[in-house]
Amino acid sequence: MNRTEVLQRYAVENGIIRSPGKFEGEPIWAPWFYHEFLAGRADDEDCMRAYFKVCEEDVAEWPELRYVLEVSFHEDDMGFTYWRTHDEPRSQEGPAWGGGFAPNH
Repeated sequence: MNRTEVLQRYAVENGIIRSPGKFEGEPIWAPWFYHEFLAGRADDEDCMRAYFKVCEEDVAEWPELRYVLEVSFHEDDMGFTYWRTHDEPRSQEGPAWGGGFAPNH
């Protein structure tokens, strides 16, 4: 799901999805990575979150991720997703979510 498809499917305001549902209140790029997750392409997972390293292809589609190393999400029991951007490498010894968080764009 690319930027054009997201903008056709969801109401987006200032880079945040405003349409009710799974991605409401989350960044415009959330559906892209969620579809990557469903296809088994998460770079890492733990018991709480799935992680994706941000690559050049991602930044080409989602320029708002240009200063982000990694994004992650978890899904609650109701099916809603909650996303974070990571601007520092995750610590292997720290909490599961590790690293610093950049503000969602």
